[in-house]
Amino acid sequence: MFGPYLANVRVVAKRAHKVRRTTTTARVEEECRGVVLRRRATRWLRNGNPRKASLALRELAAMTEAPAHYVALGHCLLGARREADGIRALRQGMWLHAQLGSRDRARSVAQIILRRAPDDRVARKYA
Repeated sequence: MFGPYLANVRVVAKRAHKVRRTTTTARVEEECRGVVLRRRATRWLRNGNPRKASLALRELAAMTEAPAHYVALGHCLLGARREADGIRALRQGMWLHAQLGSRDRARSVAQIILRRAPDDRVARKYA
């Protein structure tokens, strides 16, 4: 009874796998690229490779200009022992959070910066 139905489902699934979308817009492709980069960075962090994760997050942060992505990039760079670059990315995320009106998030990022660099004037301003 279900035999022919399952056979048709498999054929449809095989055909659907080969279909390529040609009518996508640049924004949809950009969103898909962002999802791929975020997953890739998460996987590399989970596997203990913050350097590769920072490459994916650097591209993601440049593409989206989201403060959370800059903060994640700073975290990865600090994990990869790149202090100056990590602090710079955290400062950018802190500034973007403040510009978007998220003062509490900017304060949290400032506290993270102050743990690593206690003499940072910019972070003291937001903390």
